[in-house]
Amino acid sequence: MQRLSPLDAAFVAYETEGAPLHVAAVLTLAPPEGASPSGEAVFAAVSGLVRDRLHLVPVMRQRILQGPLGTAPPVRVDDPDFALDNHLTRAALPAPGGPAELQRFVGRIMSRPMFLDRPLWEMIVIEGLEDGRFALMARFHHATIDGVSGAHLLAEFFDFGAVPREVDPPAPWTPAPLPTEHELVADAGAAWLKQPVVAIEAITRTLGSVVRAVEHSRTLERGRMRPTSLLAAPKTSINGTISPQRVYDAATLPFARVKALGHATGSTVTDVVLAVTAGALRRLFDARGEAVASDLVAMVPVSTRPDDQLGTLGNQISTMLVNLASTIDDPLERLAAVSGSAGAAREQDRILGSQVVTDLTRLVPPFLANLLTRGAHNIRLFDHLPPVGNVLVSSVPGPDFPLWCAGLQIERILPVGPIAATIGLNVTAMRYLDDLAIGLLACHRLVPDLEVFSAGILDAFEELLSAADI
Repeated sequence: MQRLSPLDAAFVAYETEGAPLHVAAVLTLAPPEGASPSGEAVFAAVSGLVRDRLHLVPVMRQRILQGPLGTAPPVRVDDPDFALDNHLTRAALPAPGGPAELQRFVGRIMSRPMFLDRPLWEMIVIEGLEDGRFALMARFHHATIDGVSGAHLLAEFFDFGAVPREVDPPAPWTPAPLPTEHELVADAGAAWLKQPVVAIEAITRTLGSVVRAVEHSRTLERGRMRPTSLLAAPKTSINGTISPQRVYDAATLPFARVKALGHATGSTVTDVVLAVTAGALRRLFDARGEAVASDLVAMVPVSTRPDDQLGTLGNQISTMLVNLASTIDDPLERLAAVSGSAGAAREQDRILGSQVVTDLTRLVPPFLANLLTRGAHNIRLFDHLPPVGNVLVSSVPGPDFPLWCAGLQIERILPVGPIAATIGLNVTAMRYLDDLAIGLLACHRLVPDLEVFSAGILDAFEELLSAADI
Protein backbone atom coordinates (compact mmCIF):
# COMPACT_ATOMS: atom_id res chain seq x y z
CA MET A 1 0.00 0.00 0.00
CA GLN A 2 1.49 3.31 -1.15
CA ARG A 3 -0.18 6.60 -0.38
CA LEU A 4 -0.55 8.92 -3.39
CA SER A 5 1.35 12.17 -3.27
CA PRO A 6 -0.83 15.24 -2.60
CA LEU A 7 -0.53 16.27 -6.26
CA ASP A 8 -1.42 12.82 -7.61
CA ALA A 9 -4.35 12.66 -5.17
CA ALA A 10 -5.55 16.05 -6.39
CA PHE A 11 -5.93 14.68 -9.93
CA VAL A 12 -8.35 12.11 -8.49
CA ALA A 13 -10.19 14.51 -6.20
CA TYR A 14 -10.72 17.27 -8.76
CA GLU A 15 -12.02 14.94 -11.46
CA THR A 16 -15.70 15.21 -12.42
CA GLU A 17 -17.87 13.37 -14.91
CA GLY A 18 -17.58 16.30 -17.28
CA ALA A 19 -13.85 16.69 -16.79
CA PRO A 20 -12.06 13.33 -16.62
CA LEU A 21 -8.38 13.97 -16.00
CA HIS A 22 -6.46 11.67 -18.30
CA VAL A 23 -3.73 12.13 -20.90
CA ALA A 24 -2.87 10.13 -24.00
CA ALA A 25 -0.53 9.63 -26.92
CA VAL A 26 -1.52 8.41 -30.39
CA LEU A 27 1.18 6.61 -32.38
CA THR A 28 0.85 6.13 -36.13
CA LEU A 29 2.50 2.81 -37.04
CA ALA A 30 3.82 1.69 -40.43
CA PRO A 31 4.43 -2.01 -41.16
CA PRO A 32 7.74 -3.08 -42.72
CA GLU A 33 8.05 -2.36 -46.43
CA GLY A 34 6.30 -5.01 -48.49
CA ALA A 35 4.42 -6.43 -45.49
CA SER A 36 0.65 -6.27 -45.01
CA PRO A 37 -0.08 -7.62 -41.54
CA SER A 38 -3.68 -8.15 -40.49
CA GLY A 39 -5.24 -6.25 -37.62
CA GLU A 40 -5.34 -9.50 -35.67
CA ALA A 41 -1.58 -9.99 -36.16
CA VAL A 42 -0.74 -6.45 -35.08
CA PHE A 43 -2.99 -6.71 -32.03
CA ALA A 44 -1.33 -10.01 -31.09
CA ALA A 45 2.13 -8.44 -31.46
CA VAL A 46 1.24 -5.43 -29.30
CA SER A 47 -0.45 -7.65 -26.71
CA GLY A 48 2.59 -9.91 -26.51
CA LEU A 49 4.94 -6.95 -26.19
CA VAL A 50 2.92 -5.42 -23.35
CA ARG A 51 2.59 -8.78 -21.59
CA ASP A 52 6.36 -9.38 -21.78
CA ARG A 53 7.24 -5.93 -20.45
CA LEU A 54 4.45 -5.25 -18.01
CA HIS A 55 6.73 -6.05 -15.07
CA LEU A 56 8.94 -3.11 -16.06
CA VAL A 57 6.12 -0.73 -15.10
CA PRO A 58 4.58 -2.09 -11.86
CA VAL A 59 2.05 0.75 -11.63
CA MET A 60 0.21 -0.74 -14.62
CA ARG A 61 -0.99 -3.59 -12.36
CA GLN A 62 -1.98 -1.31 -9.51
CA ARG A 63 -5.27 0.43 -8.82
CA ILE A 64 -6.25 3.36 -6.64
CA LEU A 65 -8.16 2.72 -3.45
CA GLN A 66 -10.01 5.58 -1.81
CA GLY A 67 -9.52 6.21 1.91
CA PRO A 68 -12.46 5.82 4.30
CA LEU A 69 -15.07 8.44 3.33
CA GLY A 70 -12.39 10.15 1.29
CA THR A 71 -10.93 11.68 4.45
CA ALA A 72 -7.32 10.81 3.59
CA PRO A 73 -5.29 10.70 0.39
CA PRO A 74 -6.07 7.58 -1.66
CA VAL A 75 -3.56 4.76 -1.80
CA ARG A 76 -2.15 2.72 -4.66
CA VAL A 77 -2.41 -1.07 -4.26
CA ASP A 78 -1.92 -4.20 -6.34
CA ASP A 79 -5.10 -5.11 -8.21
CA PRO A 80 -5.94 -8.74 -7.35
CA ASP A 81 -8.39 -8.84 -10.28
CA PHE A 82 -5.94 -7.46 -12.85
CA ALA A 83 -6.56 -8.82 -16.34
CA LEU A 84 -4.64 -7.55 -19.34
CA ASP A 85 -7.70 -8.06 -21.55
CA ASN A 86 -9.44 -5.25 -19.66
CA HIS A 87 -6.80 -2.79 -20.85
CA LEU A 88 -5.94 -3.90 -24.40
CA THR A 89 -8.61 -3.56 -27.07
CA ARG A 90 -9.01 -3.32 -30.86
CA ALA A 91 -10.90 -0.76 -32.93
CA ALA A 92 -11.30 0.06 -36.60
CA LEU A 93 -11.74 3.44 -38.25
CA PRO A 94 -14.45 3.99 -40.86
CA ALA A 95 -13.29 4.59 -44.43
CA PRO A 96 -11.24 6.29 -45.67
CA GLY A 97 -9.26 6.10 -42.39
CA GLY A 98 -7.63 9.51 -42.75
CA PRO A 99 -6.65 12.11 -40.14
CA ALA A 100 -10.26 13.29 -39.70
CA GLU A 101 -11.50 9.80 -38.82
CA LEU A 102 -8.60 9.20 -36.43
CA GLN A 103 -9.12 12.54 -34.69
CA ARG A 104 -12.85 11.90 -34.24
CA PHE A 105 -12.00 8.54 -32.69
CA VAL A 106 -9.53 10.15 -30.27
CA GLY A 107 -12.16 12.69 -29.26
CA ARG A 108 -14.65 9.93 -28.46
CA ILE A 109 -12.15 7.98 -26.36
CA MET A 110 -11.10 11.09 -24.44
CA SER A 111 -14.78 11.72 -23.62
CA ARG A 112 -14.97 8.50 -21.60
CA PRO A 113 -14.06 8.49 -17.90
CA MET A 114 -11.76 5.75 -16.64
CA PHE A 115 -12.82 3.12 -14.11
CA LEU A 116 -11.29 3.92 -10.72
CA ASP A 117 -11.74 0.30 -9.59
CA ARG A 118 -8.99 -0.96 -11.93
CA PRO A 119 -5.52 0.19 -13.06
CA LEU A 120 -5.96 3.55 -14.78
CA TRP A 121 -4.69 2.92 -18.29
CA GLU A 122 -5.68 1.43 -21.62
CA MET A 123 -4.12 0.78 -25.01
CA ILE A 124 -6.19 0.57 -28.18
CA VAL A 125 -4.83 -0.91 -31.41
CA ILE A 126 -6.56 0.97 -34.23
CA GLU A 127 -6.79 -0.52 -37.72
CA GLY A 128 -8.33 0.77 -40.93
CA LEU A 129 -5.95 3.70 -41.42
CA GLU A 130 -5.23 4.66 -45.01
CA ASP A 131 -2.27 3.03 -46.81
CA GLY A 132 -2.43 -0.06 -44.59
CA ARG A 133 -1.20 1.73 -41.50
CA PHE A 134 -2.21 1.23 -37.89
CA ALA A 135 -2.33 3.39 -34.80
CA LEU A 136 -1.89 2.77 -31.10
CA MET A 137 -3.63 4.99 -28.58
CA ALA A 138 -2.26 4.81 -25.04
CA ARG A 139 -4.33 6.55 -22.36
CA PHE A 140 -3.38 7.05 -18.70
CA HIS A 141 -4.99 8.86 -15.80
CA HIS A 142 -3.17 12.03 -14.77
CA ALA A 143 -2.94 10.66 -11.22
CA THR A 144 -0.35 8.21 -12.60
CA ILE A 145 1.78 10.31 -14.94
CA ASP A 146 2.62 13.79 -16.11
CA GLY A 147 4.03 14.60 -19.55
CA VAL A 148 7.64 13.73 -18.76
CA SER A 149 6.96 10.58 -16.72
CA GLY A 150 4.43 9.44 -19.34
CA ALA A 151 7.04 9.63 -22.07
CA HIS A 152 9.41 7.50 -19.98
CA LEU A 153 6.66 4.99 -19.20
CA LEU A 154 5.79 4.50 -22.86
CA ALA A 155 9.48 4.20 -23.74
CA GLU A 156 9.51 0.79 -22.03
CA PHE A 157 7.38 -0.47 -24.95
CA PHE A 158 9.49 1.10 -27.70
CA ASP A 159 12.55 -0.22 -29.52
CA PHE A 160 15.33 1.22 -31.67
CA GLY A 161 14.73 -1.21 -34.52
CA ALA A 162 12.13 -3.50 -36.05
CA VAL A 163 13.29 -6.44 -33.92
CA PRO A 164 12.07 -6.00 -30.32
CA ARG A 165 14.86 -5.99 -27.77
CA GLU A 166 15.29 -8.85 -25.32
CA VAL A 167 14.17 -8.16 -21.77
CA ASP A 168 14.65 -10.29 -18.70
CA PRO A 169 11.62 -12.55 -18.27
CA PRO A 170 9.29 -11.48 -15.49
CA ALA A 171 9.12 -13.34 -12.22
CA PRO A 172 5.72 -14.85 -11.40
CA TRP A 173 3.49 -12.04 -10.17
CA THR A 174 1.42 -12.48 -7.06
CA PRO A 175 -0.55 -9.39 -6.03
CA ALA A 176 -0.22 -8.26 -2.47
CA PRO A 177 -3.46 -8.65 -0.52
CA LEU A 178 -5.72 -5.62 -0.40
CA PRO A 179 -5.47 -3.62 2.81
CA THR A 180 -8.15 -4.33 5.35
CA GLU A 181 -10.67 -1.73 6.46
CA HIS A 182 -8.73 -1.51 9.72
CA GLU A 183 -5.48 -0.78 7.87
CA LEU A 184 -7.17 1.90 5.75
CA VAL A 185 -8.67 3.54 8.82
CA ALA A 186 -5.30 3.41 10.58
CA ASP A 187 -3.59 4.96 7.55
CA ALA A 188 -6.25 7.68 7.36
CA GLY A 189 -5.86 8.34 11.09
CA ALA A 190 -2.10 8.67 10.74
CA ALA A 191 -2.59 11.10 7.88
CA TRP A 192 -5.05 13.18 9.89
CA LEU A 193 -2.79 13.26 12.95
CA LYS A 194 -0.07 14.74 10.76
CA GLN A 195 -2.42 17.12 8.95
CA PRO A 196 -2.06 20.11 11.32
CA VAL A 197 1.73 19.97 11.10
CA VAL A 198 1.61 19.38 7.34
CA ALA A 199 -0.80 22.29 6.88
CA ILE A 200 1.28 24.66 9.00
CA GLU A 201 4.44 23.70 7.10
CA ALA A 202 2.66 24.12 3.75
CA ILE A 203 1.24 27.52 4.72
CA THR A 204 4.61 28.68 6.05
CA ARG A 205 6.43 27.62 2.88
CA THR A 206 3.76 29.15 0.65
CA LEU A 207 3.77 32.47 2.50
CA GLY A 208 7.55 32.54 2.40
CA SER A 209 7.53 31.89 -1.33
CA VAL A 210 4.94 34.63 -1.90
CA VAL A 211 6.98 37.12 0.13
CA ARG A 212 10.11 36.29 -1.90
CA ALA A 213 8.14 36.69 -5.15
CA VAL A 214 6.74 40.08 -4.07
CA GLU A 215 10.18 41.29 -3.01
CA HIS A 216 11.62 40.17 -6.33
CA SER A 217 8.85 41.97 -8.22
CA ARG A 218 9.65 45.19 -6.36
CA THR A 219 13.31 44.99 -7.33
CA LEU A 220 12.60 44.64 -11.06
CA GLU A 221 13.87 47.51 -13.14
CA ARG A 222 11.30 49.84 -14.59
CA GLY A 223 10.05 48.62 -17.96
CA ARG A 224 11.07 45.02 -17.33
CA MET A 225 8.35 42.41 -17.87
CA ARG A 226 6.57 41.42 -14.67
CA PRO A 227 4.88 38.09 -13.91
CA THR A 228 1.23 37.73 -14.94
CA SER A 229 -1.23 38.10 -12.05
CA LEU A 230 -3.86 35.55 -11.02
CA LEU A 231 -6.69 37.88 -12.08
CA ALA A 232 -5.34 38.88 -15.48
CA ALA A 233 -7.22 36.39 -17.69
CA PRO A 234 -10.37 37.80 -19.37
CA LYS A 235 -13.64 35.87 -19.51
CA THR A 236 -14.13 34.42 -23.00
CA SER A 237 -16.41 31.98 -24.80
CA ILE A 238 -13.82 29.16 -24.49
CA ASN A 239 -13.99 29.39 -20.69
CA GLY A 240 -16.80 27.96 -18.59
CA THR A 241 -18.23 24.71 -17.26
CA ILE A 242 -16.73 21.71 -19.07
CA SER A 243 -19.13 19.27 -20.75
CA PRO A 244 -18.30 15.54 -21.14
CA GLN A 245 -17.93 15.54 -24.95
CA ARG A 246 -14.43 16.08 -26.35
CA VAL A 247 -13.19 17.05 -29.80
CA TYR A 248 -9.62 16.51 -30.97
CA ASP A 249 -7.53 17.92 -33.78
CA ALA A 250 -3.83 18.21 -34.52
CA ALA A 251 -1.42 20.40 -36.46
CA THR A 252 2.16 19.65 -37.42
CA LEU A 253 5.01 22.17 -37.71
CA PRO A 254 8.46 21.43 -39.18
CA PHE A 255 10.75 21.38 -36.17
CA ALA A 256 13.75 22.81 -38.05
CA ARG A 257 11.75 25.93 -38.94
CA VAL A 258 10.48 26.25 -35.35
CA LYS A 259 14.10 26.17 -34.16
CA ALA A 260 15.16 28.63 -36.85
CA LEU A 261 12.41 31.02 -35.78
CA GLY A 262 13.45 30.67 -32.15
CA HIS A 263 17.10 31.28 -33.01
CA ALA A 264 16.29 34.35 -35.10
CA THR A 265 14.11 35.89 -32.35
CA GLY A 266 15.87 34.68 -29.21
CA SER A 267 12.89 32.52 -28.24
CA THR A 268 12.48 28.97 -26.98
CA VAL A 269 10.36 26.29 -28.64
CA THR A 270 7.75 26.78 -25.90
CA ASP A 271 7.74 30.54 -26.58
CA VAL A 272 7.03 29.87 -30.25
CA VAL A 273 4.21 27.44 -29.37
CA LEU A 274 2.69 30.07 -27.05
CA ALA A 275 2.92 32.79 -29.70
CA VAL A 276 1.38 30.54 -32.35
CA THR A 277 -1.40 29.71 -29.88
CA ALA A 278 -2.01 33.44 -29.37
CA GLY A 279 -2.25 34.01 -33.12
CA ALA A 280 -4.64 31.08 -33.55
CA LEU A 281 -6.86 32.32 -30.72
CA ARG A 282 -7.05 35.75 -32.36
CA ARG A 283 -8.31 34.06 -35.53
CA LEU A 284 -10.80 31.93 -33.59
CA PHE A 285 -12.34 34.90 -31.79
CA ASP A 286 -12.38 36.94 -35.01
CA ALA A 287 -14.30 34.11 -36.70
CA ARG A 288 -16.80 34.15 -33.82
CA GLY A 289 -17.15 37.91 -33.95
CA GLU A 290 -16.00 38.06 -30.34
CA ALA A 291 -14.01 41.05 -29.11
CA VAL A 292 -11.52 40.32 -26.31
CA ALA A 293 -10.28 43.63 -24.98
CA SER A 294 -7.39 42.41 -22.81
CA ASP A 295 -4.55 39.96 -23.34
CA LEU A 296 -5.33 36.27 -23.09
CA VAL A 297 -3.45 34.20 -20.50
CA ALA A 298 -2.03 30.68 -20.85
CA MET A 299 -1.60 28.24 -17.99
CA VAL A 300 1.65 26.40 -18.64
CA PRO A 301 2.57 23.25 -16.68
CA VAL A 302 6.30 23.04 -15.95
CA SER A 303 8.17 19.88 -14.99
CA THR A 304 10.00 20.10 -11.66
CA ARG A 305 11.37 16.57 -11.93
CA PRO A 306 15.11 16.37 -11.11
CA ASP A 307 17.33 14.61 -13.64
CA ASP A 308 17.95 11.73 -11.22
CA GLN A 309 14.17 11.03 -11.10
CA LEU A 310 13.43 11.05 -14.83
CA GLY A 311 12.35 7.41 -14.76
CA THR A 312 9.95 7.77 -11.83
CA LEU A 313 6.19 8.04 -12.23
CA GLY A 314 3.65 10.38 -10.67
CA ASN A 315 3.37 14.12 -11.06
CA GLN A 316 6.15 16.58 -10.39
CA ILE A 317 4.92 19.79 -11.96
CA SER A 318 4.42 23.45 -11.26
CA THR A 319 2.28 25.91 -13.21
CA MET A 320 3.13 29.25 -14.81
CA LEU A 321 0.82 31.98 -16.06
CA VAL A 322 2.00 33.55 -19.32
CA ASN A 323 0.55 36.65 -20.97
CA LEU A 324 -0.14 35.78 -24.62
CA ALA A 325 0.02 39.44 -25.77
CA SER A 326 -3.01 38.74 -27.96
CA THR A 327 -3.89 42.44 -28.31
CA ILE A 328 -0.62 43.10 -30.19
CA ASP A 329 -1.16 43.02 -33.95
CA ASP A 330 2.45 42.67 -35.10
CA PRO A 331 3.39 38.95 -34.91
CA LEU A 332 7.08 39.50 -34.06
CA GLU A 333 6.23 42.05 -31.37
CA ARG A 334 3.72 39.57 -30.00
CA LEU A 335 6.34 36.80 -29.93
CA ALA A 336 8.80 39.11 -28.15
CA ALA A 337 6.17 40.02 -25.55
CA VAL A 338 5.21 36.36 -25.04
CA SER A 339 8.88 35.42 -24.67
CA GLY A 340 9.35 38.18 -22.10
CA SER A 341 6.27 37.12 -20.14
CA ALA A 342 7.35 33.46 -20.22
CA GLY A 343 10.80 34.46 -19.01
CA ALA A 344 9.29 36.43 -16.12
CA ALA A 345 7.05 33.47 -15.27
CA ARG A 346 10.01 31.08 -15.26
CA GLU A 347 11.91 33.40 -12.93
CA GLN A 348 8.92 33.67 -10.63
CA ASP A 349 8.51 29.89 -10.66
CA ARG A 350 12.17 29.54 -9.70
CA ILE A 351 11.71 31.96 -6.80
CA LEU A 352 8.46 30.40 -5.60
CA GLY A 353 9.99 26.94 -5.71
CA SER A 354 8.62 23.64 -6.91
CA GLN A 355 6.71 22.93 -3.69
CA VAL A 356 4.05 25.63 -4.01
CA VAL A 357 1.54 23.69 -6.13
CA THR A 358 2.03 20.57 -3.99
CA ASP A 359 1.66 22.56 -0.77
CA LEU A 360 -1.60 24.08 -1.94
CA THR A 361 -3.05 20.62 -2.59
CA ARG A 362 -2.13 19.60 0.98
CA LEU A 363 -4.49 22.19 2.47
CA VAL A 364 -7.80 20.75 1.19
CA PRO A 365 -8.83 17.19 2.21
CA PRO A 366 -9.62 14.96 -0.81
CA PHE A 367 -13.31 14.48 0.07
CA LEU A 368 -13.82 18.23 0.45
CA ALA A 369 -11.99 18.97 -2.81
CA ASN A 370 -14.14 16.44 -4.64
CA LEU A 371 -17.34 17.71 -3.03
CA LEU A 372 -16.61 21.33 -3.93
CA THR A 373 -15.57 20.48 -7.50
CA ARG A 374 -18.63 18.33 -8.20
CA GLY A 375 -20.94 20.89 -6.62
CA ALA A 376 -19.46 23.71 -8.69
CA HIS A 377 -19.78 21.59 -11.84
CA ASN A 378 -23.38 20.56 -11.13
CA ILE A 379 -24.59 24.16 -10.71
CA ARG A 380 -22.38 25.34 -13.60
CA LEU A 381 -20.61 27.76 -11.31
CA PHE A 382 -17.63 27.90 -13.65
CA ASP A 383 -19.81 29.66 -16.23
CA HIS A 384 -19.84 32.66 -13.92
CA LEU A 385 -16.35 32.62 -12.38
CA PRO A 386 -13.42 34.42 -14.01
CA PRO A 387 -10.85 31.93 -15.31
CA VAL A 388 -7.32 31.77 -13.92
CA GLY A 389 -6.16 31.05 -17.48
CA ASN A 390 -7.83 30.98 -20.88
CA VAL A 391 -5.98 28.03 -22.40
CA LEU A 392 -3.68 25.22 -21.23
CA VAL A 393 -0.41 25.05 -23.17
CA SER A 394 2.42 22.57 -22.63
CA SER A 395 5.49 21.43 -24.51
CA VAL A 396 6.87 17.93 -23.97
CA PRO A 397 10.36 16.94 -25.17
CA GLY A 398 10.52 14.04 -27.58
CA PRO A 399 13.16 12.01 -29.45
CA ASP A 400 14.82 13.06 -32.71
CA PHE A 401 15.55 9.42 -33.64
CA PRO A 402 13.16 6.78 -35.02
CA LEU A 403 11.39 4.32 -32.73
CA TRP A 404 9.53 1.04 -33.29
CA CYS A 405 6.70 -0.63 -31.40
CA ALA A 406 5.93 -4.34 -31.79
CA GLY A 407 7.93 -4.46 -35.02
CA LEU A 408 6.18 -1.48 -36.64
CA GLN A 409 7.91 1.85 -37.12
CA ILE A 410 6.42 4.80 -35.29
CA GLU A 411 5.87 7.44 -37.96
CA ARG A 412 4.14 10.07 -35.87
CA ILE A 413 3.33 10.77 -32.21
CA LEU A 414 0.32 12.93 -31.40
CA PRO A 415 0.09 14.18 -27.79
CA VAL A 416 -3.26 14.59 -26.01
CA GLY A 417 -3.44 16.74 -22.87
CA PRO A 418 -6.33 17.28 -20.42
CA ILE A 419 -8.81 20.10 -19.95
CA ALA A 420 -10.38 21.01 -16.63
CA ALA A 421 -12.48 23.47 -14.61
CA THR A 422 -13.00 26.68 -16.59
CA ILE A 423 -10.52 26.02 -19.42
CA GLY A 424 -12.06 24.41 -22.49
CA LEU A 425 -8.95 24.09 -24.69
CA ASN A 426 -5.64 22.26 -24.28
CA VAL A 427 -2.65 22.73 -26.60
CA THR A 428 0.15 20.17 -26.17
CA ALA A 429 3.25 20.15 -28.38
CA MET A 430 5.71 17.27 -28.71
CA ARG A 431 8.68 16.82 -30.98
CA TYR A 432 9.29 13.51 -32.78
CA LEU A 433 11.87 13.18 -35.56
CA ASP A 434 11.58 16.24 -37.81
CA ASP A 435 8.11 17.33 -36.68
CA LEU A 436 6.59 19.27 -33.84
CA ALA A 437 3.12 17.77 -33.42
CA ILE A 438 0.59 19.99 -31.67
CA GLY A 439 -2.36 18.09 -30.22
CA LEU A 440 -5.56 20.05 -29.53
CA LEU A 441 -8.19 18.73 -27.12
CA ALA A 442 -11.31 20.80 -26.46
CA CYS A 443 -14.71 20.73 -24.81
CA HIS A 444 -17.30 20.43 -27.57
CA ARG A 445 -19.69 22.82 -25.81
CA LEU A 446 -17.08 25.58 -25.56
CA VAL A 447 -15.02 24.93 -28.70
CA PRO A 448 -17.21 23.19 -31.31
CA ASP A 449 -15.23 24.99 -34.03
CA LEU A 450 -11.85 23.48 -33.12
CA GLU A 451 -10.94 23.12 -36.81
CA VAL A 452 -10.86 26.94 -37.04
CA PHE A 453 -8.31 27.08 -34.24
CA SER A 454 -6.30 24.23 -35.78
CA ALA A 455 -6.07 26.03 -39.14
CA GLY A 456 -5.14 29.17 -37.22
CA ILE A 457 -2.11 27.37 -35.76
CA LEU A 458 -0.68 26.88 -39.25
CA ASP A 459 -1.60 30.41 -40.37
CA ALA A 460 -0.07 32.02 -37.28
CA PHE A 461 3.16 30.06 -37.75
CA GLU A 462 3.46 31.04 -41.40
CA GLU A 463 2.78 34.65 -40.42
CA LEU A 464 5.67 34.54 -37.94
CA LEU A 465 8.02 32.95 -40.49
CA SER A 466 7.13 35.58 -43.07
CA ALA A 467 7.62 38.43 -40.61
CA ALA A 468 11.01 37.03 -39.58
CA ASP A 469 11.95 36.44 -43.26
CA ILE A 470 12.61 32.73 -42.69
